[in-house]
Amino acid sequence: MLALVAAAPAVGGAEGAAELYRTRLQERVLAYTLGDKAVDQPAAQIRLAEVEDLARTAGARWRSAIQCLCSGREIGAAERVDSRLAAASAVRTARRAVTTACEGAGASVFFESHPLQRVQRDLETLQGHVIFDWDRTAELAGRHHLGFELRPTDLV
Repeated sequence: MLALVAAAPAVGGAEGAAELYRTRLQERVLAYTLGDKAVDQPAAQIRLAEVEDLARTAGARWRSAIQCLCSGREIGAAERVDSRLAAASAVRTARRAVTTACEGAGASVFFESHPLQRVQRDLETLQGHVIFDWDRTAELAGRHHLGFELRPTDLV
């Protein structure tokens, strides 16, 4: 459960980044144009849909794992492994959502005064925690799905 609680800021960050990116598109006038607005660009509209989809995907995976753990059923190794994978997946997907938003929002979103850079920085820091290390977590899940015993250091 701790991994899922720790992943909550990533999910919220991705949802917030989608809203910030939507607002940014509505306000942004593209540089080196004669007043073209970002909101009118098909590529920006596509990117917004991708950011929103990634944020929803991260949230859905995260919420599903929480519901499983809070269902009142006995929690076995399979549920513990899945909750760890869900937490890492939520952070990984949320990070992709924020990165995608930042890539399309223009350089000024990297100023310290812009909230989108704060979300990105927070997610970059969060994903560095060992509990969200994708390779280690995916290896753990893969080993479990193949019938290997959990090791004492697997932290599930």
